[in-house]
Amino acid sequence: MKTNPVSEFTKFYASTTLGFLLAGSLLAAAAGDLVPYKGTIWGEIPFSVTTREFVVAYDRMEPVNEISSHLGRGTQQYSAIEFEQNSQTGILTCMGTSQCYAANGDMLLLTFELVSDGPFKLNEPFTYRGSFTILPQGTGRFAFPDNAETDEDDFGLGGGTLFNGIGIASVASDGKGVLPFSHDFAGTIAVLRGSPKKSK
Repeated sequence: MKTNPVSEFTKFYASTTLGFLLAGSLLAAAAGDLVPYKGTIWGEIPFSVTTREFVVAYDRMEPVNEISSHLGRGTQQYSAIEFEQNSQTGILTCMGTSQCYAANGDMLLLTFELVSDGPFKLNEPFTYRGSFTILPQGTGRFAFPDNAETDEDDFGLGGGTLFNGIGIASVASDGKGVLPFSHDFAGTIAVLRGSPKKSK
């Protein structure tokens, strides 16, 4: 049966569990100066299509790849992902949070929004761009203090833009599909002052 999940505002949610949080006590620290933060992300998101619905396949979802300053060669996992498509323009928007893991397990938490450059259609390549904001609930060297004086949507810990985004949501006749994607990002990230030194 033919489905058309792009015919109206479509929302679909996905939730993944954090892989782990780095345990251990941390000394009180303050966010310091902002420094450059940039890199590349690529991977794929598995999904299934049912009547008028596009559902991320949790049981097949794997972390995606990241190469960036401050994290090196790491991975990303996603949670609280929400997609919306405008019924008139076909523009697809993706919003959510991402846990970025460095090789040693330190986790950087951020929120993001991605917007397609044109109408989104299944089985057709699309391009996108967006933005990201760094959140305070990371671990290790990214366990930034939550500054109550800042606006809840801007913690002053850094952020930036996502660009050169490209993807294609390919779906088979059985309704199972995969969305390979990649994009670059550039912005800033806070450095910690007074963070504990690692013991040798």
